[in-house]
Amino acid sequence: CLGSPVNFVVTVRPVPDAFAADQTICSGQSASLVISNPNGVSGTTFTWTVSTATNVSGALPGAGTSISQVLASLDGVTDGTVVYQITPSINGCLGTPYDVTVTVKAVPVITTSAVDLTAQICSGETLNFIPTSTIPGTTFNWTSSFVGTLDGVTITTSGTGLITDTPENLGNSTGIITYTITPEFNGCQGAARNYVV
Repeated sequence: CLGSPVNFVVTVRPVPDAFAADQTICSGQSASLVISNPNGVSGTTFTWTVSTATNVSGALPGAGTSISQVLASLDGVTDGTVVYQITPSINGCLGTPYDVTVTVKAVPVITTSAVDLTAQICSGETLNFIPTSTIPGTTFNWTSSFVGTLDGVTITTSGTGLITDTPENLGNSTGIITYTITPEFNGCQGAARNYVV
């Protein structure tokens, strides 16, 4: 004897996925990771955790479609990395976690003392100024400007590294030259400082 048939309905929900491109930033900048859903499952939400943070501060867990956090090198001298693990979900279905890495590059800081950033010279003396930095191998780009009367002087308007101008003042009043120096290492620029002569 057969009874009445009954339908057993199974709803198969899609499993979402996640993707975000690795990124490299300078210390103190904001990471800007856009999270996408390559298989196009509409309505997918994303959460993330911080799997590892090596020599980096500012990384926090969260949720949303983008990770936008200001990250900084802890020691200010070496690069760091953060690995975020992103988990997609929809309707109770979790997708495979996806790891994305942000590399945080250290930013050089000029360490030349305030005393050494000023100089007084006589007309015709050659400068021999080498800036110093927190990171070995830092390059220094500089520009110059002057205020006052510097007759017959040839001032280099910009350069890299050592400042070796020979200013001449053929007038009867003091002139001031300001060299604005910007440190750069591995594509990251630090804060500029002035060398005043």
